[in-house]
Amino acid sequence: MKKRILGRYDGKKRSWFRQFKEFLALLLLIVLLFQLVVGVFFVKGDSMYPTLDDGELALYLRIVPEYHRGDIVSVRLPSGEQYVKRIVGLPGDEVDFKDGRLLINGEPQDEPYANGESAPEGNNLTYPCTLTADRYFVLGDNRIQSMDSRIFGPILKLTIALDISYIISSVGISSMFVAQTIFLADIVDYGEYKNGERNESITFSMKGFLQKMAYTIQTIILFGGLGLMHYNQQIVTAHINDATKTAIGFIAFGVPPILVLLALIVFVRKFKLYGDLADKVHAYIVDRERKRTDGE
Repeated sequence: MKKRILGRYDGKKRSWFRQFKEFLALLLLIVLLFQLVVGVFFVKGDSMYPTLDDGELALYLRIVPEYHRGDIVSVRLPSGEQYVKRIVGLPGDEVDFKDGRLLINGEPQDEPYANGESAPEGNNLTYPCTLTADRYFVLGDNRIQSMDSRIFGPILKLTIALDISYIISSVGISSMFVAQTIFLADIVDYGEYKNGERNESITFSMKGFLQKMAYTIQTIILFGGLGLMHYNQQIVTAHINDATKTAIGFIAFGVPPILVLLALIVFVRKFKLYGDLADKVHAYIVDRERKRTDGE
């Protein structure tokens, strides 16, 4: 009994922890792959039939440097609704419908993937419709049952880019979760070394509390910044000025690295649980466990 318990703490604990960190590193790589490069989603509805069926699991590339006619994309509207559609019109194109067919710049399009006749829907657009800069016309492959640009109008390229910004930010969040898990075990051990008892519950409770504080700050920065730039009003008028684009870029790609750098500075200055101190903590826990086992 003693050998089994002491073996778990004496010498093998550190080896196990290294393996645990390697596992978390591998997990981080998988998370990065599926958060930054490859996306997974379940298709909802029949708007992309026959290409994608309702409930079908689909894989897709998340970051595309340039969009082309025929690309299937994920679109997030200002209302928060998200759709999967196919790009049929690029900036500068003239979109029209005639005799049940889609016309781009006056030319009928060959669309073997389309189900049903292509016809205008709703009363929001006048055809032919010329797309302005950064505007794309998207349709569902199931033309007789699809909520698309015929209803909500051409979409901004920025709308697609916002999805990419969210993906990049979620990679950072995932990385932070992995890093927190790696160091929490050491923190709990140090608490036992310092106070004579383990307090996993307090440690994990504080972790949750600090995460909620971080989410609150994140929300204030994001929606406060967009509100100051009158983003919603510009979306309604279909015109995003350069100042707003710059602000969105700074919020998405500038603020997170700054906050991460500040957190890293605090971590490097304050986190000392390595080297000799880590060895002392480990030796203390091994000795304490040995005494407890001998007492039994």
